[in-house]
Amino acid sequence: MYALGHHVLVSLYGISFSLLDDLAGIKAAFERAVEVCGATVLNRFSHQFHPQGVTIVYALAESHISIHTFPESGSCAIDVYTCGTMDSKKGMQVLIDYFKPIEVSMQEVKR
Repeated sequence: MYALGHHVLVSLYGISFSLLDDLAGIKAAFERAVEVCGATVLNRFSHQFHPQGVTIVYALAESHISIHTFPESGSCAIDVYTCGTMDSKKGMQVLIDYFKPIEVSMQEVKR
């Protein structure tokens, strides 16, 4: 059996509340991450929850990237799935550098 794509699942912990609740800042980091990956954005969706939290999903020609933040616990969940040639690890590093977490949990899955 061959892999159709590559899925990177990342959980970040120990992040400041303000970074995790900053929709504009996270969107800017997503734009940089997509550019570094070499991905092509087809559509963007973002939502600011109240009282806190952010969800962003980008549909990519190569598949998708998403984030769900949990400011109340200082954490977020990010995933990048690609069936193309984009370098998801480079994009993930942009997001890790942006959030500056205390702890990173990363899982890679071939699908």
